[in-house]
Amino acid sequence: MYNFFNQMILVMLLFPILSCNNGTIHEKIEIMKSSPINLNLENMQCWSNDTLATNRPWESIPLKLCVFVSETFCTSCYLKKMFQWEDFINMEKEKDFYIYYIFEPQDGCEETFHKFFYQAELDHPFYIDKKKEFLLINPHIPQESMFHTFLLDEMNNILLVGDILHNTEIEQQFKKILDEHIKSKQ
Repeated sequence: MYNFFNQMILVMLLFPILSCNNGTIHEKIEIMKSSPINLNLENMQCWSNDTLATNRPWESIPLKLCVFVSETFCTSCYLKKMFQWEDFINMEKEKDFYIYYIFEPQDGCEETFHKFFYQAELDHPFYIDKKKEFLLINPHIPQESMFHTFLLDEMNNILLVGDILHNTEIEQQFKKILDEHIKSKQ
């Protein structure tokens, strides 16, 4: 009984802190939505398989799912899990959107980054932000990685923020937005 009582007190003490934190998340998302995203793709290398891509026809597709992986995240760890995106990559042509993987590799680790990308055997282009400009030119994007996956419209306004791989609610919202986009084009 004593242990249960202590747990209840702990929950009551943490609830206001956790509630305030959620408000902060919503505020950060609203700030993100306040300005269009500058993808700055022309200043990034784009690799498709083992080739530097100069012709990028997918950049004209109106809906873009941006997945930014900063240098603070273990890029090799992320690349080892790229197979998780396979279902969404298969949806690209059917749902008329495109996934933009933007990696900011750690200084001096580009060769290792390329090695892990090839090992992932993902047949999808990815961008390298060598100059580390993405967050600098988009100061309204928070540093926390939880805000680094977002869906953009044709004007690069944010429609949705969140991890579609590990959050079923975000995934459902994502699919709903894609379906509405397809219906609006018919």
